Amino acid sequence: MIGADPYAVLETVDPDTWPEDFDPYEAALRQFTPDDPAPLSRLLNSDNDWVTRRGLYLFSELGRKSFPVLDDAICHIDNPDSMARNDLLDGLLCHTQRLSSGHVRQVLRVEDLEDQTDPPSGLVRSKVITLLGALDKGTVRRAVSEIPDEEMRARHLDALDNAPTRFDDIQQVLDIACSQKGIEQVYAFAALESAARRDLIKVTPECEGCDDACDWVVWQMKRHINRNFQRNDPAGWEKW
Repeated sequence: MIGADPYAVLETVDPDTWPEDFDPYEAALRQFTPDDPAPLSRLLNSDNDWVTRRGLYLFSELGRKSFPVLDDAICHIDNPDSMARNDLLDGLLCHTQRLSSGHVRQVLRVEDLEDQTDPPSGLVRSKVITLLGALDKGTVRRAVSEIPDEEMRARHLDALDNAPTRFDDIQQVLDIACSQKGIEQVYAFAALESAARRDLIKVTPECEGCDDACDWVVWQMKRHINRNFQRNDPAGWEKW
């Protein structure tokens, strides 16, 4: 539908009233510009849950262009819909080089850090692990030190301090991480992803009988190892 404002359409709660043959999501993504983030910011600050979830979906799809609305989006880290939190994490993963310790501290509030049996929640947890593994270590430590609740801050500091720093026997390190629970496992897995990203791990360990988070981390490690191999030895990569 030519001339329709996709953001105004998305603010209309009932999708049955939307114009026919018009995809407001596609149009909103195409229309968005970082110089004018107000329409998306309006969705993210809506009082209606459905509207804010639509805004979070757009945030997840815009990549680095979405940075101007990051503060509006991250306020929804405790959204009761796990898929909305998943969209938020997808968006945040595009901004790992620009997140402040305050942003990271918000992420550390997400309920999915503890063990969850709900699959969508497990997906959010996996993406928090990847986010922490991609961040500068100093930013993570500052974020943890700024957690206002003393007991929670102590738990996070212990988990951060006990995360692996040596990766000589990568299979043993992974097995130990898989045996851990809660935030201790989150920081251990994040350390593994970080090490693989920084080319400190050359061989992908095996993950058998572990949970979905372990499978996710091993997949991420393999991706980084392959990328580093391709970058460090292009000729060898071609032969391989």
